[in-house]
Amino acid sequence: MSPTQFLGVAAATVLLILVPGPSVMFIVGQALARGRGAALLSAGGNATGALIAGLLIALGLGVLVTESTLVVEIMRYLGAGVLVILGVTAIATAGRTVRPRAAAPSRAAGDRPGIRSFLAAVVVGATNPKVYIIFAALLPTFVDPSSSVPAGTQMVLLAAVPVVIGLLSDAAWAVGASWARTSIVNAPSRMRLFQRIGGGCLVAVGGFTALHRS
Repeated sequence: MSPTQFLGVAAATVLLILVPGPSVMFIVGQALARGRGAALLSAGGNATGALIAGLLIALGLGVLVTESTLVVEIMRYLGAGVLVILGVTAIATAGRTVRPRAAAPSRAAGDRPGIRSFLAAVVVGATNPKVYIIFAALLPTFVDPSSSVPAGTQMVLLAAVPVVIGLLSDAAWAVGASWARTSIVNAPSRMRLFQRIGGGCLVAVGGFTALHRS
């Protein structure tokens, strides 16, 4: 394998990754509703989900996901349900935890909302249509059949490129949206509004996921 392959994958996928989609909407929603910690966990979860999907495709199991209607439907509705539940919860609890930043208690490492954000983001990342465009359509074109490295191994190694780019992009969205949230944390009415907007984003992504057919 050569550096040209990795640079080619980066050039071919960076614009597609940077265009905001369901994953970005989910992360921004988490940032506005729950703060930077949940948003960054969501970015990590999204990258994990994308990596899982990419590895499945690289190992030849992507056909099961892309061609089995039942599997696709189950994944789609599972992701939609999780998103809607998180969004409704954020809207319903808006304002209950609003307090000045200095007085806000630190969250424990095992905070359940944070874990839920991560797991939900894994589902979002694994079911994002862009993931399948990148890994099933674009990545194979950069595999060198004359290389001594097996094609499957090349796919796995090349998959790291869009995953890293996506993680950096999502983290930037998480920090930016969290900054907007933090800047108004001492204004309770605005904080409630942002939490509700964040919850609304999650519900919107859930609805899009349920209704969209790739």
